[in-house]
Amino acid sequence: MKNQILRLTILALIISMFVIGCKPVEETEEVVVSEPEVGETQVEQLPEEEEASTCEDPFRVAFILSGAATDQGWAMSHDIGRQYVQDNLECVETISIESVKSGDSERIFRDLVNQGYDMIFGCSSGFIEAAYTVAQEYPDVIFEQSGTPYELPNMAAFFGRVYETRFLAGLVAGMMTENNMIGHVTSFPIAEMKYNINGFALGVKEVNPDAKIHIVWTNTFGDPAIERSAAESLIDLGVDVISMHQNSPTIMVVAEESGIYGIGYQLDMRPHAPDAVLTTVEWNWGPYYLETVQNAVEGTWEPHNAFLGIDSGVIRLAPYGDMVPQEVRDLVAEWQEKILSSEFKVFEGPIYDNEGNLVVPDGEYLEFEQIQEMDWLADNVISPPTD
Repeated sequence: MKNQILRLTILALIISMFVIGCKPVEETEEVVVSEPEVGETQVEQLPEEEEASTCEDPFRVAFILSGAATDQGWAMSHDIGRQYVQDNLECVETISIESVKSGDSERIFRDLVNQGYDMIFGCSSGFIEAAYTVAQEYPDVIFEQSGTPYELPNMAAFFGRVYETRFLAGLVAGMMTENNMIGHVTSFPIAEMKYNINGFALGVKEVNPDAKIHIVWTNTFGDPAIERSAAESLIDLGVDVISMHQNSPTIMVVAEESGIYGIGYQLDMRPHAPDAVLTTVEWNWGPYYLETVQNAVEGTWEPHNAFLGIDSGVIRLAPYGDMVPQEVRDLVAEWQEKILSSEFKVFEGPIYDNEGNLVVPDGEYLEFEQIQEMDWLADNVISPPTD
């Protein structure tokens, strides 16, 4: 009898344990209640989820570059500007399309439109015609194009009055040369290069009327081997300061190797040649890109022609090298203030070209359209024939 009672007791215990183990609802409820950390994590994530929900349809901006975003020059300056936008605006998505050839740019514009981009920056004058063609077909997309303006309700033009900063760089070169021989390596003999050369030359002449600027045309914007050869030819000629309008730091590197001074272009080139670089004519696209994208996001963007000067901060002199004396810095600051206050205009007469012709009479100055069509070189510029 006792054995039967014992067997019944054990059987009851087994059944009760099985029943207790088969309560999934109570067990699940216990897990949720007993782990408050899970609830706390979800609360902390709410702001991020809310931010993401407001950006389910971000404003999408594309930048089409003519070179690599790491080229240390023109393309990189624009990609830095793109990153500035990305870092300073919420709910905006940006992308750079690198190394686009002019002949392929129309396809790239169309692809970006079809991918749903709201705003496209063409960061090379070689894209102008393609941007204009595509902009006419897609009036709801905003196009910002570097170079000559077209009159469309959804298209704007932007560039810089580089010659203002070139004039300031010319002041530096004119005061730092010891033998009055200054070199300048540039790309193509077109109006843009000529007004940049002339701005630089007029700055040199302001402080050093005896100095001459010797030109080498490379017919390329970015070929380090050609740039090196051009710089070496000017150094062999005897220049002791060299300036440039090219994409890579090669010319400044050659200047340092040769023990002469240089003035860079595009981005601050002191890291590449700290013992040579006096300063750099530097692009700073971030503020302009930020303003225009912000306007587009807010619905206040309007077509415009932004021909930006040193007052905008888009084009400026980068910090000086340690070798530049304070008196040079002070003089440049004085002339910069004259430009900012409109007391002085770079292409204000009298100005003669290097063939002896009076190209800007005394008391007159060149307007924007005349500067854009410049076809002469200042009287202190020595250039090989370009025909």
